[in-house]
Amino acid sequence: MSRPNQNDEAFKRRVAAEFKRALDDAHRKKLPVEEFARTLGITRAGVYKILAGTTIPSLRVLRNARKYWGIR
Repeated sequence: MSRPNQNDEAFKRRVAAEFKRALDDAHRKKLPVEEFARTLGITRAGVYKILAGTTIPSLRVLRNARKYWGIR
């Protein structure tokens, strides 16, 4: 596995910001984190890993995020 480069880190930050915005939308709709995660097909812990920028979501998760939450 290669070392993360500057582009990877920038992508993680952008994804984290988009997920944060979507999660804020979910909270405004009174949707708990568990339900938000379920719409994405991941666990609550997975959501927090993405928000922290420690992982990059899979294409499946990104597709679900776009479909349900408008993440670009």
